[in-house]
Amino acid sequence: MAEKESKFVLSMASAVHALINVAERQQAIVDAALKETREAARQTSEAARLSRKAADELPLQVIVALDRVSEGTATRAATLLAEKFTQADTQAYQAAQRYERAARSLSWRLVVAASVFGAVLLALVTAMILHSIPSAEEIRALQETVARLEQRGGRALVVACPEEGKPKRLCVHVFDQQMNREDWRIIAGYQ
Repeated sequence: MAEKESKFVLSMASAVHALINVAERQQAIVDAALKETREAARQTSEAARLSRKAADELPLQVIVALDRVSEGTATRAATLLAEKFTQADTQAYQAAQRYERAARSLSWRLVVAASVFGAVLLALVTAMILHSIPSAEEIRALQETVARLEQRGGRALVVACPEEGKPKRLCVHVFDQQMNREDWRIIAGYQ
């Protein structure tokens, strides 16, 4: 399951990377359009400068001809600029639409993947709990075993008796009713 989720995340990352590449190419187109627009503006500015210079130096007929040429250059530059901005706007809008679709698809897939993972995890936890809880018959058998052990002295306190210089032996805590006192006694077989 984790491998499928990893592949899914990798494919989504690849899709996002592809969208970023498309956006970078579109940015390059916009940059080129802006460069061309700047060049057209520079040419227009140069034409206007030359026109002013010529107006001071040339006769009136030449001035009229230059005005027409300047208007044509400015019109062409403005037309080119408008076309480039229209293209850039169209491409930016298309890129935004693709990004929105990719984001919606990614979020939907992540929700589905998280839901499937949660369901599988819940099923595993439920199976583990059901497997580890003893059945009613096992509980009854354990209770019977505890009762038998208690009848045979299962509640007796048994410890290793500390005696200096001797190995530790098992002792049991006893209460002597005749003497009305508690004491420790070594269990038979450990003497």
